[in-house]
Amino acid sequence: MIYEVKLLMALRSPGISLYQLEKAEDFRGLRKRIWLLALLSSIIYAISSYFGIGTEFISKELSNLSAGEFEARKGLFVLGKIVWGLLYAAIYIFLPALYFWTLTDLEYKKLLVVQLFAFSILLIEKALLIPISLTWGITPSSSPFSLGILAQYATSNGLIVHFLGAITLFQVWIIYVQTYWIKKLTGRKGWVIFLIVLSLHIVFWILTALGTHIKMEKIF
Repeated sequence: MIYEVKLLMALRSPGISLYQLEKAEDFRGLRKRIWLLALLSSIIYAISSYFGIGTEFISKELSNLSAGEFEARKGLFVLGKIVWGLLYAAIYIFLPALYFWTLTDLEYKKLLVVQLFAFSILLIEKALLIPISLTWGITPSSSPFSLGILAQYATSNGLIVHFLGAITLFQVWIIYVQTYWIKKLTGRKGWVIFLIVLSLHIVFWILTALGTHIKMEKIF
């Protein structure tokens, strides 16, 4: 059967969407949905950078610039974030799918569909963080959805705080979706798939923590 990629349907009725994906022999709308999510990713990153979210590490430089230079730098920063939004979407969708494909016998396109749903959840989180950051002026590590807030009370180690700050309720949701869907599609044991999925996320969390920690070191 032909599987039509419908992101909203997968979020509303995952059971039906999963059953259809199991029976799929061909796909419709896969490429369009990839480009759609990449575009949304760029828009979200552009909006965040336009309002100054995530620009703390360059604030010292910007404070010494004239108004014209400030706007030029800001424009370049927004442009860079737009490009990064596209690259981030490609990395998040294609690389994990490739990783899962090497460890399972599942068709690569089916894994791409799973990653589209996972990335949709991630974009929901990033979109919600924009008004939260603007209202309360918090960083991603202090997100109300993450363990970063609790970590700040438990330790003063910035790297640990940023690592735990990368672990959010939405990340748990994504891990559940990936584990459940890949388990159903492959028929393999749940704990095996869970370890495969979790190992990948731990790598992402470490890289995120290192990147954030390096940026914060530049501020201070």
